[in-house]
Order: sequence, then structure tokens, then C-alpha cells
Amino acid sequence: MRLYPILLDQLKEKTITEQFSNHTMPLVQCLGNLEFQGISVDSGQIDVIRRSLAEKASRLKDNICKKVGKAFDIESEKDLSEVLREALVLRGYIAPRRITMSILEQLATSEPMVRWIVEYKRLRNRIMGVDSISAAVSDGKIYPLFNQIRSRAGLVATTGPSLFDIDSLPALRSCFDISVYDYFKDRQRSLDTLAKMTQDTILQSVRTSESKVDTFMAKHPLMKDFDHDELLLSLVRGQSESKLSKQFLVDRFTVRTIKRDLETRYQALFRWLNNYRRMAQAKGYGINPIDGKRKYIDGLKSSDIARKEQALEHAVRWLIRY
Repeated sequence: MRLYPILLDQLKEKTITEQFSNHTMPLVQCLGNLEFQGISVDSGQIDVIRRSLAEKASRLKDNICKKVGKAFDIESEKDLSEVLREALVLRGYIAPRRITMSILEQLATSEPMVRWIVEYKRLRNRIMGVDSISAAVSDGKIYPLFNQIRSRAGLVATTGPSLFDIDSLPALRSCFDISVYDYFKDRQRSLDTLAKMTQDTILQSVRTSESKVDTFMAKHPLMKDFDHDELLLSLVRGQSESKLSKQFLVDRFTVRTIKRDLETRYQALFRWLNNYRRMAQAKGYGINPIDGKRKYIDGLKSSDIARKEQALEHAVRWLIRY
């Protein structure tokens, strides 16, 4: 109670008292009700997703073993290190002492076999995430703990289990009650939001088309095999060339070419985003041009370049909710 007037003054100073009362507090109540009442979940559909992921992982594992020429335990760091050292030394690499995921992602940009290993490990992580959800189901419901502050981008998160941050698994949302759909990351929603905010005519044309597919990206020799929506959203968030290279497992020259071509195609989009970032850095907060909501993020005015870039990425992620 003694803190109340102090915190209220801070809300008034930042002119977000109304936002706190009309959005933040009602959301707290909604999340509290979900924790108490539980969230309905379709266990059968989760099992279908799990089997599909397991089948893909099994096929990848078989391909990797065939490529190596012998069966080995990919889950064993020792076995994987031995296999990779043999393959890398033959190709003139200096094999590292310890094979980390970061090293694998770097090597995957030029080595197809390593790319398969990275894809396999990513699939295994998704399977583990799905398994943690299945294990938490009780009488057709899950009772997670919600967290509104774990994400610096303002995205709702949960523990016991984590529901909303399993990468590249949009089908998972359909397994839950419609009351929590809005908390999942949604590429289509984020791209529609960008088209509305930025008024980029090309993006609007893609978003209003029946297929919602950008034919330029689909036919581009460097992009045709990528997840086009994820690629564009990664560029929108301001991911560095290094991160993009590891995420999509391509070399930096390819990343640089793709980035240039997409920035040329979506000029209005990226020009608007640059202006938004400059405004956020100058003011210390991001602002949604549609509803006027603000998001204060530490680091936007930092002299530390890395911290500032990370804060700017969070400001964009908050804006597009992705």
C-alpha cells in the first residue's frame, strides 16, 4: 500500500495509467482465471503432432547414418563428436574439442550432413517441448503458470509447461481452447498487422491474395526453399546477419543478398520500420500507431550498441506480437 502512490505516479509520468487500468489489469484477471480453471487441450491432436515430428526425425536420422556410412547415436555427444571430427578433418577443417549447437549451425551453412544434424536436433527439441505439454495434461486440461514480464517483448509466457514459445510449430495452437489462441505467436496475424501499419502496397497485395504467397520469394533462387513468412519476419525484427545465417543455415553472403533483395522489394515496409526504431530509441518506448499503446523497454537509449540493438528488436517484436 505504501508503494501504490509511488508506482501510480510513475504510471502518470509515463502517461500509461489508462493502458494499465484498461489492458494490463484485465489481462491479469483473465490469466488468473485460466490458471484456476485450466485450459482445455486435445491430447489426441497433440499425439498426432508428436508422431509427425518423430517420423521426420527418424527419417533424418536414417539419412544421416547413411551419409556417414555407419549407425551411431546422434544423441550421444561423444559419438557425434567422433563422427564429425572424422568428416571435418577429411575436408580440411580443424575439429573443435567440443561440438556445440552454435558450432553445428556455423558448419551447417556449408556442410549438408551437418545441416541434417542441426535439423534433427531442432526437431528433437520440439518433440521434447510437446512431450512436456502432454505430461502436464490432467483430465483434458492444463494448469500452467502465466508470466507477463518474462518476455521483454511483452509476450505472455507460461511455465509448467511452456506453451507459447515452441519454435516453428504453429499447428500446436489448434490443440488448445480458443480462449488462449491470441497468446500464441501467429505469423499471419503479424504480417497482416505490418501491412496495415506500414501501408506497404506490395505487402498488402500479398496479404490480400488468396494464397498469401509472395511469388517473388517463391521463385527467387535463394529463397524458394525457405519458410517465406518466417524469413520476412526475421528481417523485420532486425536479426543480425550472423543470427540469420544460423537460423536458416546459409552463408552470410546469401543472407546479405536475400536481405538486399527483400529490402528493395518492400521499401515502404523497411522505411517505416527504420522510422519506428528511431522514434523508439529517441523516446525510450515503442508506440502502437493503431491503438496508441506504449511499451517502455530498458536499453533503448543505452550507449551499449549490442544492448540497444536487442532493445530495438524487442520493441519491434512487441509491436507485431511475434
